[in-house]
Amino acid sequence: MAYVAINPLIFNAALQGFLQGAMTEQYLTDATQADYAAVALAANAFAQAVDTAVPVDAAITAAGVAVAPTTGTIIEKEMAKAGIIQGLSAAISSKRYSTNATVANWNTVAAAVNALYQESVAQLLTP
Repeated sequence: MAYVAINPLIFNAALQGFLQGAMTEQYLTDATQADYAAVALAANAFAQAVDTAVPVDAAITAAGVAVAPTTGTIIEKEMAKAGIIQGLSAAISSKRYSTNATVANWNTVAAAVNALYQESVAQLLTP
């Protein structure tokens, strides 16, 4: 069964950040999609753990769906919060990622990401 994200923006930002970090300073020349399965599955497991660790934020998620970006304020909040998650995820996986695709094995790291994310969000300027 496919994973259903709690916070779609958070999940996607964590997935993107993990892959960004994992591929930092890598020179990709292999065009065989299947050869990247291990890192993609690890990124998915990491993103699931982060998505579960970060509480639902009504400013960016409603009923498991990203809030429609209908105002500048909503867009700014979504971009800033997703950017924090993406940046933290990239930093964690940069040059030292694991291809462990078991979600539970990422829970400790995800809890740390959430702690720094929550502290960072508290520092954001209100639009």
